[in-house]
Amino acid sequence: MRSNDLASKFQPLSLELERHTQAYPVLSLPNEIVSEIFLNFLPTYPNCAPLLGLHSPLALCRICRQFRAVAFSTPKLWRAIKIDMGATKYELELFQTWLARSGDCPLSLSLDFELLEGDSFPKHYLQAAVLHCKRWEHVKICMPFEYLDVIQGEMPLLRNLTFGPAAGAPASPSETFPMLELFDHAPQLENVILTRYFFKSLFRLPWLQLTHIDGPCLYARECAEILRDATNLAHATFGVCYTSNTIPIPVVPVHHHLRYLILSLSDGSDYVHLRELLDNLTLPALCALQVYEPGITLDILKEFISRSRCNLENLRVEDSEEEEMTYRAALPFIRDITLNPW
Repeated sequence: MRSNDLASKFQPLSLELERHTQAYPVLSLPNEIVSEIFLNFLPTYPNCAPLLGLHSPLALCRICRQFRAVAFSTPKLWRAIKIDMGATKYELELFQTWLARSGDCPLSLSLDFELLEGDSFPKHYLQAAVLHCKRWEHVKICMPFEYLDVIQGEMPLLRNLTFGPAAGAPASPSETFPMLELFDHAPQLENVILTRYFFKSLFRLPWLQLTHIDGPCLYARECAEILRDATNLAHATFGVCYTSNTIPIPVVPVHHHLRYLILSLSDGSDYVHLRELLDNLTLPALCALQVYEPGITLDILKEFISRSRCNLENLRVEDSEEEEMTYRAALPFIRDITLNPW
């Protein structure tokens, strides 16, 4: 074919592209700029985008062929993925595709099947995610207990973890469900949130390296055991839940690093559990404390502070029945005291 014939053949396409560019100036932007616009369309990393829907990067792929090509070649668009209950086989395939498209990017993953029982799909999602565990950075894993032994491998980037079994996990180790040692190859892991169905008797985490723990539903005994094992903790939030178990709370050795402590109630717990826990703690580095008064009275607080010899700067008391002036008279060395009455 002669050159003139080739030119005449492709001229209509060239004119059509020019018309589109004039009608939609955004199409003339460099791909690098379009990629940045796309990234700002999504939730800010490490927040996860949904697989489907308006806020999914797949929505960008439906605009036009040019934008789809840019989206597919932008690994950061696919680095933060959220999966929850109701996931299907199609979404599993989509999840695997996203992981592949994310290239070498660090990953933020949320695999939340907290209330799901008797379904095999969670295991398949976890297996797919573990293949990329060297890229895990921010991860939430809430799965049926029987699948959690899949979590193995080197995790050099993992920094933030939300973890626990789904509903229906056994309450103690057994021959069927032995204690699991997890995340012991994650040297950067320091921040952990324990979900409401977490049982310390079921898991051995790298407690010693952790600096921040949030456990919204734990027995007082578990809180004490965590403080005993996690000797480098600087921040701890514990929601103490009810138990009829009469096993005594273990005494925690002097904890030299804990600076911020919140003790709250969870699931109809008795205030007495808070008092028993605090009675077993000595925290000389503590500078901020939040407690509930009916279980932890002013006298108990004075005894704890005296025992710890800490320089407490901030005290917040929930469900207080005392006047603020009473606290300030008894604890004049505390700079900020906040009382929230019953």
